[in-house]
Amino acid sequence: MSVLDPTLTITSRDIIESYVESYRTCYLRKPSMRYLGNGWYLVDDEIVHQAIIIQETGRLQHLLRQQVQQKRMNPEKVQERKGIVQRLISRLRGL
Repeated sequence: MSVLDPTLTITSRDIIESYVESYRTCYLRKPSMRYLGNGWYLVDDEIVHQAIIIQETGRLQHLLRQQVQQKRMNPEKVQERKGIVQRLISRLRGL
């Protein structure tokens, strides 16, 4: 593979699609997004650079992975956490 391999380049369309999908999955709505040129985008009426959008897409995907892990948490662990919280509430009420 060459450094100039066109299959390795990220297009503005790729950035928009990945950001919109991550945003929609996380916030249950589609953001308005348009490429302005030279690495700048208009996202929900704010001008944002491509590097920030890529960083935000990574953050949203990380947040989604955390949400999936929490849903997969063992029921015993969930009950244990609830028990700890209930004991803490009881102690605080006793003060």
